[in-house]
Amino acid sequence: QRKINQHWSIETGLNYTSLSSRFIIGTPLASIIKHQKIDYLGIPIKGSYLIWSNNNWNTYSTLGVSLELPVKYNIATNYSLYGESLLNSTESDNIPLQWSTSIGAGIQYKITPNVGLYLEPSIRYFIPDGRSIETYRTEHPISISIPFGLRISW
Repeated sequence: QRKINQHWSIETGLNYTSLSSRFIIGTPLASIIKHQKIDYLGIPIKGSYLIWSNNNWNTYSTLGVSLELPVKYNIATNYSLYGESLLNSTESDNIPLQWSTSIGAGIQYKITPNVGLYLEPSIRYFIPDGRSIETYRTEHPISISIPFGLRISW
């Protein structure tokens, strides 16, 4: 986190996300099983506004945007009849970028002037990418999270 002035700060970093899904179509006697995996490398940028502060505590609000770049995508399909595999196939495709926005509020306890413990509930919205690839994010584009951890400011 980088302080801009008395109230505003900005933070960025890298995150890695792996989404994995398994689809089963049919019955145990005749089925198609697909296993889809998408790996993303994300670059979040978030601004924070300091609402209240005393010697050790801060409360703040956040607003952010994140860009996730697809690193790897594949879908493995297994066709089986009477429990025996008839055909296996693997396909890869170009996956679009995944954009999201977030809003949240947080509280932080300062251990030292530059190090603190924080708790930051937030709501994130995954912007539809226009593709037909189904993931948890296409079915549930709004997610709620409660990140916590150690923050270093300079």
